[in-house]
Amino acid sequence: MLTGTTVADVLTLAAIAAIENCRGPSIPFCGRHIDVVAPNAPGVPQPQEDLATFKWQEFSKTEMIGLLACGHTFSSVAHPPFPNVMPNLNDTSNTHTNTTTNSDAWIFGSNRGKVMRRFASSPAFFASTCASLFVHMLDTIPSGVVLSEVLMPLPVKLDMLQLMLDGDKLLFAGEVRVQEWLSMSGQYFCSGPNLERPQTRV
Repeated sequence: MLTGTTVADVLTLAAIAAIENCRGPSIPFCGRHIDVVAPNAPGVPQPQEDLATFKWQEFSKTEMIGLLACGHTFSSVAHPPFPNVMPNLNDTSNTHTNTTTNSDAWIFGSNRGKVMRRFASSPAFFASTCASLFVHMLDTIPSGVVLSEVLMPLPVKLDMLQLMLDGDKLLFAGEVRVQEWLSMSGQYFCSGPNLERPQTRV
């Protein structure tokens, strides 16, 4: 049984919900992530840094390419918070390309595009790869931390139940929520209650 909730748990669940609401792959959720009080070195990889940063985070070159492709399916870098990395796309006079920080191009091409071509040829492979990599990213935990069992949403949940007496009639009312999980390809993608997921420790 899971007791207590951390900010890290809430952020993990929020990421999973956002991805699934975008019709992304189904990602099982485990609790008991711990909150950190200081950044870990070397922190988030910067666009101009080499592949060694991802390796330190326990991602291989193939996984790094996949994580970047999967991440950009759901989000991207915008100009206002990162003006030195992303040009203002609304500025028609801006035709400059920053090749130093154009990390997507050299990362996707670091293995001659083999991974990207396989993604393009198989949506099912892309979806399953994204699910696996997101689990790897979300469940990278410090040594000594043990996550909970997989917590699954109820497939059907009753809510706002009311039992009322209307004259000589007994009325029962309420709401029913039905959980529906969709994959990127539009197929049902339910991980099941007994799914085991790896836990990476750093």
